[in-house]
Amino acid sequence: MRAPRQLLRNAGVGGFFGFQFFVGGTVLSALLDPLLWSLFLMSYFFDLPSIGLLDASRSVSGFALLLGNALFAYLAMLGPYRRGWIDLSPFALLAPIYWLLISAAAYRALWQLARNPWHWEKTPHGVSRMPGAGLIT
Repeated sequence: MRAPRQLLRNAGVGGFFGFQFFVGGTVLSALLDPLLWSLFLMSYFFDLPSIGLLDASRSVSGFALLLGNALFAYLAMLGPYRRGWIDLSPFALLAPIYWLLISAAAYRALWQLARNPWHWEKTPHGVSRMPGAGLIT
């Protein structure tokens, strides 16, 4: 997005908006995920007035949250399984923890953007005791 007009020319209107939704949607979902889970769980644990539409939306949102996370875990299991790394597949059940960490990182980034927008936490690469470690050949 340093040159949005150039991106629009190169990618076209559909590609431009697809890029915006892909990148922006990832960040937005990381920020909204804990809020949506909190609202969903609070609606079940606190005695809210019973309204027909509220009950229906609670059921639909619960189903969508559970199905979405189940599909994410399934896809995370499928990758290692297809490569023959069956021992790694059960770790995909940790996907909800992964989402929590992504949300924490997104909120940290938002905080840092507001407090110090020019700061950049750069990950040091190439730091290894073994020469040539991590190089792709």
